[in-house]
Amino acid sequence: FPVRSIRNMQYIFVCYAYEPNAILVRPMKSRSDECFVTAYKEIYTYLKERGFAPKFNVTDNECSKAVQKYIKSQNVTWQVVGPNNHRVKAAERAI
Repeated sequence: FPVRSIRNMQYIFVCYAYEPNAILVRPMKSRSDECFVTAYKEIYTYLKERGFAPKFNVTDNECSKAVQKYIKSQNVTWQVVGPNNHRVKAAERAI
């Protein structure tokens, strides 16, 4: 976003969880690997606590290597979608 929030956040991490049909959003201060992993972990934990632990993850080509490493560590199958392929990204279709 062009302006930072009161809490100094400038980006958002958007996740669409297919099974519970939920769009989950987490604010991020920057696009650093640390911020991406923190946001993904929060969403993963949130879903896991409610019985919807992700088993398959589709990410865009901007997904950081740190997030990919975390996804693999959780034994989640993942697929990377190329740029400008909006048909595969459920989050973009849901929004």
